[in-house]
Amino acid sequence: MWLSLKIQNQNVVVGTAYKPPWQDVDLFLDGITESIAAFAWADGLILTGDFNIDLLKPGSGRARAFAQFINSSNLKQIITEPTHYTDDSSTLIDLMCTDIRVHQVTVKYAPDLSRHCMLLAELNIKKAKPTPRWVSYRPLKDILLQQLNLDLNAIEWDNYKKIANVNHLVEAFTTSIRGLMDLHAPVKSRKFKHPPHPWMTDTIHSMMRIRDTYHKRFRELKTLALFDSYKKMKHSVQEAIEREKKCFFDNNINSQLGNSKKLWKNLKTTVLPNKLTLPFSLGAITAIINRSIADSVFPDSWKVAVVKPLPKTSQPASVGELRPISILPCLSKVLERIVCDQLTGYLEEHNILPDLQSGFRRGHGTATALADVVDNLLTAQDKGMVSMLILLDFSRAFDSINIPLLLSKMRYYGVEDGAIKWFHSYLTNRSQFVEIRSADGTPVQSRAQAVTRGVPQGSILGPILYILYGADIVKNIKHCSYHLYADDLQLYISFEPDDYDLAVRKVNSDLQSIAEWCLSNCLVLNPKKSKLILTGTSRNTSKLRNKSPKIELNGEPIEQVDTVRNLGLVFDSQLRFDGHVSECVRSCFYRLKLLYKIRPYLSEMLRIRLCESLVLSRLNYCDTVYGPCLRGFSVRLVQRVQNACIRFCFNVPPRSHVTPFINDAGQLRMEARMKLHLATMLFDVINSAKPKYLYEKLAWAPARDGHIRRACTYVFSTQIHRTAAFRGSFRFAASRCWNDLPPPLRALKVKNTFKTRLKKYLLTQQRTESANIYTYQRVMRVTNMGVSSQQHNRGG
Repeated sequence: MWLSLKIQNQNVVVGTAYKPPWQDVDLFLDGITESIAAFAWADGLILTGDFNIDLLKPGSGRARAFAQFINSSNLKQIITEPTHYTDDSSTLIDLMCTDIRVHQVTVKYAPDLSRHCMLLAELNIKKAKPTPRWVSYRPLKDILLQQLNLDLNAIEWDNYKKIANVNHLVEAFTTSIRGLMDLHAPVKSRKFKHPPHPWMTDTIHSMMRIRDTYHKRFRELKTLALFDSYKKMKHSVQEAIEREKKCFFDNNINSQLGNSKKLWKNLKTTVLPNKLTLPFSLGAITAIINRSIADSVFPDSWKVAVVKPLPKTSQPASVGELRPISILPCLSKVLERIVCDQLTGYLEEHNILPDLQSGFRRGHGTATALADVVDNLLTAQDKGMVSMLILLDFSRAFDSINIPLLLSKMRYYGVEDGAIKWFHSYLTNRSQFVEIRSADGTPVQSRAQAVTRGVPQGSILGPILYILYGADIVKNIKHCSYHLYADDLQLYISFEPDDYDLAVRKVNSDLQSIAEWCLSNCLVLNPKKSKLILTGTSRNTSKLRNKSPKIELNGEPIEQVDTVRNLGLVFDSQLRFDGHVSECVRSCFYRLKLLYKIRPYLSEMLRIRLCESLVLSRLNYCDTVYGPCLRGFSVRLVQRVQNACIRFCFNVPPRSHVTPFINDAGQLRMEARMKLHLATMLFDVINSAKPKYLYEKLAWAPARDGHIRRACTYVFSTQIHRTAAFRGSFRFAASRCWNDLPPPLRALKVKNTFKTRLKKYLLTQQRTESANIYTYQRVMRVTNMGVSSQQHNRGG
């Protein structure tokens, strides 16, 4: 039972639930999850009742299922002591869950009334007041384009091409552009409690001042006439704000559905500058880039970085709670992009990078890297083996690179002297300074400090240079399998449970070799942040539970964990990814709750697009990896998110089915979406043969004449397996997904055409299945009515 309350302009939903001892816990929690999903619009939620799940036994299956439910629902269970007493036992089965800040919780036991305790909680429903902050900005909206174009025309742009020194060229160009901006849009500072709303017009601000005047005079004189005037003006202001807000969304957002670029620009809270000067300055920018490459000189003014510390928490108390962000000149990244494309093309053409390095390479990514690792781990698990996965952490890897050693490696890989000279200029004589804002908004800067090591943070070239620098680390891995993604290195080894000690020796041997390589290459491994996890069947991993692995790095033990984040995906020991799904679902419901605040101003089509881009996209990340591995509970949990989005988009009542709305909107259910993503990823792998490590896992089914099939219209052979978990591996899931497609789809060669037709095919399947289910349910209802009628007649 649910009750909706409005307290201090906050919508709070209070619910009570009871689970009989005999009821299945998954079925019970599914029902509550569906109810909570329907209340995504609420500002706060409180759920209490007798759950008959003893949380004093956290290791039980029921308690673990409840913990996953709480985590995915973004709630916190606030009762920590027993709530039910018998003559010889006490249990914690009466629970209270909420997403509201808690002040105090009391559990009172009154044995004369009941064996259940009374639960009292004091909650803080008030919103935290925003902290005022100073913002510096250029009022670009105030620029008079006609006058700006006249001033741009007055500049002799051709003269820049005659400047021989690239530093002088950049200085002259920067001076001209900054002078124009200072003239037409000088920097201003303003104090904001919250970002300014674009629908707050000058008229509304005037009305608000009049309203405040009436209110002030009423508090002084206490007359009924002034109070009536204040109320009327207050209502007028509210109506004006609602009217202007709706008008703003209609004109700037709802009307731009066909123009995605303009739509997202208008949705942003800050206005980005247009390329106002590009038609005039393009020749000068081209001259800077060509001069830099020809002279092998990187402009000195582009080597200075501004470091801005951003707080990780609302009230940072130490330097560790600040995240430094390095900001480089934007034009420097244009030059870096051009050089990066040339360097990457050279490295790929000559196969310099390791095959199992997936960072910042075309056709590679975190999804392909994780698909490879998970596939290998599940394959070993299917063979009855246990795998040991070690995730190594480098301390400040990008900042630790030895520049002379990097240039030597580039020369070893065949990079020409002119390019080496340019990279030397790019990497040396760099500096940075810290900038913060004082209480009155004035920028405060530290003295510039020289940067003598590493690649520039926040740069375009930094990642590819690091990958090149660390390419030879794989020569030191003799016993383990591995995969690299930029500076993330993961080692894993599979073994029979009885060979545990031998596996430990092999891992330690490789770790020792890697540590020695790091020492000679000026990189530092961090044993405290490195993690180890054992994967396999619960039966096999339980055999090793009492054995503490003696995996060491630089003499320090590596911590063994039950779950670990690997490239953004949460791994567990059985590779079911329940924890990852719970985390994603919690994030999705939080984002949906934020969207409910502007729902009245959004058109139906825009609601769909926002849910797709801001909510469901959270589940898209690596769904080709974790999707095939999910169990029934997690699949239903993921589908709840889409159901809640559909209710948001079409205002579907809580008790109504969402399937007709999903079909009418042309959306695929979540399982079908994952199949679409997997098939699209497989299409790329088949047609480009990249990444190589995934392409080699696929085996074409032999034709009847014994020859191996090579055409995309043919099918893959699926490996015989022993465990159900193996069906989540890439080699099995991808092969089965491809084989299920009709031959005309498999024969397509253009990715966009393939994706469009596949979605249409899956949508047709989905609608047909829904129609069949509806027909079956209707027939069953008619049949049941007939049986009941016959029984009634017999009874009569």
